[in-house]
Amino acid sequence: MLRDRSHKRIQICFYGDNPDGIKIAESPNTAVQAVCIPRHMLKDVKDEELKKPTIYFLFGGDKQAYIGEAANGYERLKQHNKGKDFWDTAVMIVSRNSSIGELNKLDVQYLENKAYESALNAGTYKLNQTIPTEPAMDQFRKRELEGILENIKYFLSTYNFLLFDESSHIQNPSLEEKHVEAEPVIHTPIVKQSEVTVELKNEEDTVRLEETTLYLDRNDSKGTGKHMKEGFLIFKGSMLGKETNFPEELLASHMQRLTTLLAEGVVKEIEGRYVFTEDHLFNSNSGAANFVAQTRCSGPSVWRDKDGVMLKTLKEQLAQTV
Repeated sequence: MLRDRSHKRIQICFYGDNPDGIKIAESPNTAVQAVCIPRHMLKDVKDEELKKPTIYFLFGGDKQAYIGEAANGYERLKQHNKGKDFWDTAVMIVSRNSSIGELNKLDVQYLENKAYESALNAGTYKLNQTIPTEPAMDQFRKRELEGILENIKYFLSTYNFLLFDESSHIQNPSLEEKHVEAEPVIHTPIVKQSEVTVELKNEEDTVRLEETTLYLDRNDSKGTGKHMKEGFLIFKGSMLGKETNFPEELLASHMQRLTTLLAEGVVKEIEGRYVFTEDHLFNSNSGAANFVAQTRCSGPSVWRDKDGVMLKTLKEQLAQTV
């Protein structure tokens, strides 16, 4: 059977026979790979491939996450094993090889900043950290790194860490192919690996969703918009919820964004209510829903079409027709 070219293939390599142990996700024609390390197995990590510039993610219970960068990812992870208590799993993003295009210190600093912004907008995890600084760099390199960030989002979704959006690129992906390879993908000859290939649908579903107007009515808000490849577009005329109702850790960032959009004229106060005076693009549907409703909510569940069908259901229906 021919494969849909809009799909994205990700290979997961298990170290040893434990699918819950150390594993690596990578995709053809991408510059990076994602190494997932359970904290209790950190002592088993000895691969030189991790002693290089990395952007990394720490995940713990109660939807807690930390995003960081380091010149030597392996050494930084050992530091966090002693200094941070909340996490139980780390995902480290490193270059696949020592080619000319490998990540450097400036690259991972830029990725850290952009990943933090996307995660904050999504609001699916509590981020317990200071705001990373965006470094100055060449515009062409920024575009390349934005492509790498998209791959990072796929990798984290594959590991079921939906940091950037609850309706992330995949949900409960089916494992379509499984076979054992005699040689590992990454050069660690002392271990055995099992490889899993995951197919991800992307552009075709998004194009069809872009034709659907979605509505939000929570906390007395009146939001309209549509799901797009670049994020979620809020339409002019959308009205924010009457009162803010965020936990303390999210309230400051919400008010900062509201202040910015008011200053830019994107949002105006009309008869005691905040109203969008022009269309505005958010990074994710959950980020858009949180902002418009002025309360924490799940974008895939609260955005609905004219018949009341949830966004996540629309995506599932589209996936079944491909």
